[in-house]
Amino acid sequence: MQATMNLEQTAPLKISVVIPVYNAIATLMRCLEAVISSTYPDYECLVVDDGSLDGSQDVTHNFPVRFYQLNDGPHGPAFARNFGAEKASGDILLFIDADVVIYPDTLSIIADQFVHSPEYDAMFGAYDDSPADGGFVSQYKNLTHHFVHQQANPEAGTFWSGCGAIRRNVFLEAGGFDAKRYHLPSIEDIELGARLKSGGHRIAVNKAVKVKHLKRWTIKGLVKTDVFDRAIPWTLLIMQARNLPNDLNLKISQRLSAVLTFSLLFFLGWHINQLNVILFLTGVILFLIIVGRWDWSAASNHRPDYSSTASSVSSKPARLAKIAFLTLITLSLSVAVFGLVRAPLSFSIPVLGILTVLIGLNFKLYFFYVRTRGIIFALAALVFQLFYYFYSVLAFLFAALIHYRRKFLKSKNTRFKAQLPS
Repeated sequence: MQATMNLEQTAPLKISVVIPVYNAIATLMRCLEAVISSTYPDYECLVVDDGSLDGSQDVTHNFPVRFYQLNDGPHGPAFARNFGAEKASGDILLFIDADVVIYPDTLSIIADQFVHSPEYDAMFGAYDDSPADGGFVSQYKNLTHHFVHQQANPEAGTFWSGCGAIRRNVFLEAGGFDAKRYHLPSIEDIELGARLKSGGHRIAVNKAVKVKHLKRWTIKGLVKTDVFDRAIPWTLLIMQARNLPNDLNLKISQRLSAVLTFSLLFFLGWHINQLNVILFLTGVILFLIIVGRWDWSAASNHRPDYSSTASSVSSKPARLAKIAFLTLITLSLSVAVFGLVRAPLSFSIPVLGILTVLIGLNFKLYFFYVRTRGIIFALAALVFQLFYYFYSVLAFLFAALIHYRRKFLKSKNTRFKAQLPS
């Protein structure tokens, strides 16, 4: 846990914690418990419910928060955050999601940022490296997010509303989040960051601010969020602004990795009719399925938690579970290696070559996986990241098609209007 800072005298800033809520009954209580456990004294918490149907409103009754119920919702998190910002009375607005748990010293660190770095008007942090859900997809998603933000440039050209703070007067002058364009969860925070940056405001990445994410990710939910809620609208925003930043998950190494992955998967598809290739892919898929069945949240010894109720299970069943897990992993990898070795050199050499380059480009990330969750998790993350790069390229191509189609239709409409008699 991060060291607590005593800023009562050096940072007389009031922080308004704004939490948009929509059907968050599973996580809201832990979120609010963390807020009221803050060691920073001068803060308020505003919960804006956007038409929840699961009883989320009832959770707030036991907490000292200001609760607001929006009618005719849901309007989207951008609208809810804007509403909370207007009702807030603090100098600093801190936006956190309802599935996020802050640390007791989070508010103190944020206040310290604005007091000692007055040149910055906004800042954001990152998820910690201990996400609450132990499933592989959740661990992979959150650990990757943590690593990317920890490796980011100290000054950002974007914003993150999962745990992002901004001076209230700057937020209001900028017009807040674009709730008209983004009435669903999307890139409203990224768009705000780009707008702030173009207006001369500076945004910091405070790597000392870490929060715990409670969300349980599934493959379906991950792809939907990455493609439709983030990648496509973000690409359209970049093309409109004609500015491709070299930061976060848009670094040059990430772009090269995406191109290499697309080439690799196209190459595999070209050889899919060969038996050895089918064996290779079967082994890889079995490996991912087996890895996905285990709880990876207990990482203190760099191994998965082989039993979700380890305290009530004897050591013998736990050891048997571990042996079974490692045996299945060995068999699945053996199938993959057998298929790769038996394949013609015209297939195996390009595959190994591309994988080697990909590992080299992302070595720090994979070493981070090994260090925090072990070699088995890192291997699974490598395969899963290939999948991520693949659908990211497809999303980019689809967004580019939308962008240039819009430009063509706009140009055509302009020419048509010019030809009309005055």
